[in-house]
Amino acid sequence: MADTTTTTYGLTKPEIGASEDTWGTKLNTNLDTIDNLLDGGQQISPDLTDLEIDGTIVTATPAELNILDGVTATTAELNIIDGVTSTTAELNILDGVTSTATEINLLDGVTATTAELNYVDGVTSNIQTQLGTKLPLAGGTMTGTIAGFTSTGIDDNATSTAITIDASENVGIGTATPTSRLEVSDIASSTVPLRLDTSGGAGNSVRPQISMFTSGSTNGYHISTIRSNVSTDPYGLVFTENATERMRIDSAGDVTVSDGNLVIGTSGKGIDFSATSDGSGTMTSEVLDDYETGTWTPTNGTFSTWTTPTFDATYTKIGRLVTASFRQTGGTIAAAAAGYTIFGLPYAPRIASTYGGSVSNSSNAELGFANVHTNSSFYFTRTINAQTVMSYTVTYETA
Repeated sequence: MADTTTTTYGLTKPEIGASEDTWGTKLNTNLDTIDNLLDGGQQISPDLTDLEIDGTIVTATPAELNILDGVTATTAELNIIDGVTSTTAELNILDGVTSTATEINLLDGVTATTAELNYVDGVTSNIQTQLGTKLPLAGGTMTGTIAGFTSTGIDDNATSTAITIDASENVGIGTATPTSRLEVSDIASSTVPLRLDTSGGAGNSVRPQISMFTSGSTNGYHISTIRSNVSTDPYGLVFTENATERMRIDSAGDVTVSDGNLVIGTSGKGIDFSATSDGSGTMTSEVLDDYETGTWTPTNGTFSTWTTPTFDATYTKIGRLVTASFRQTGGTIAAAAAGYTIFGLPYAPRIASTYGGSVSNSSNAELGFANVHTNSSFYFTRTINAQTVMSYTVTYETA
C-alpha cells in the first residue's frame, strides 16, 4: 500500500508496515510544514465547512471571517459577535491593536461617545437612527425648551421671544420687529419700559445720563439728572452741550435757559396762562403768543407842511397790544388846519378812532390830541404852529 496525504494540509501519511527507513524523513517534513503554517509564513486554505465552536456550527462567510485579518470591520463582520459579551482580547480582532475602554463601550451597552459612534458611521442601526434625529453641526432647526440651560450672556429660559436681534442688527425688547438700533416696547401701563439708575446720594458725580454723539465726533449732547448738595434742590434734569449747560429743570418745576432764547417755532403758539384764575368777562384766550420790539418810520399825510424832519420812532408789541411812539429830532412840522395825518404805524389798529394820545412839544406843552386809524395812521384834532420838537405815544389793539 502506497503512502497517502491528509485532506486539509497535504501532510504525508507513511504506508503502514513498509518503508520504515523513510518514515523519519517524512515525519520531519510534515513537522516543518506544520511549523510554517503556524508561524504565518505560508498561506493556508483550510476547509471550515464543518467547523464547530463549543458544539455550535459556525455559519460565518469568508467576508465575516475577514474580521481576523486586520481589515476594518463592516456591519456584516460585526454580526459575527452580535449579542456576545466581548472581552478586551476578543475586541482586538477588530483593529489589530489593544482595545481601549472606548472600543469596549461599543458592545457593553454603555452610552457611546463620538469615538465609539465612528465605528458604525454610515450604517443602518438603532444608534444611527438616533443620530439622524440630532441637530447637525451646521444649519438645522432646534425646537422646544432646553431644560437646565445656563449662559454667561443672554439667559431667559422663557417659552416666548424676549429679545430680538434681526439681520439689520436692530435690537427689539418687547417687539419682534424693531425699526431702530434699540427699540423698547411695553404695552403694560403699570411698568416703566426703560429705567436708568445709579447709586449714591446728593452730590454724587455718578448720575444717570443719556449721551448723544455724531459718529466720529467727541462733541455730544447729554441729558442727565442733577445731584447737588443743596438740600432744597437735590434733584432735577439738566441739558448740556459738551460741558456747557444749556437748560435746567429743577425739582420745583422751574425752567432755566442758561444760554440762548426760548423760541416759539409755530405762529399762534406761546406761553399758556390757563392755570391762572380768569376774570369776570368772557375769556377767549390765555396764550401769550407774541412779543416784538422795533422801529417805525413816520410819513407825511394831509394838511401839514414838513421841512426835512427827523424822527426817533419805536414800538413794542405784547400779544395784541401795540405801544407806538415817536419823537421829532430835527426839521419842522406845521399844520394849518385840523385833521392832518401822519402814516406809518407798525401795526394797523383793530378799531378806528378808539385809541388816542396827546401830542406835546419840547416844553411838554400839549399841542392837541391825536387818534389812530385803521389805515395805520393817526390824525391831529387841531392846528399846530411850526414845531422843531414834537412827541407822541399811543397804545392800541391790533387785529
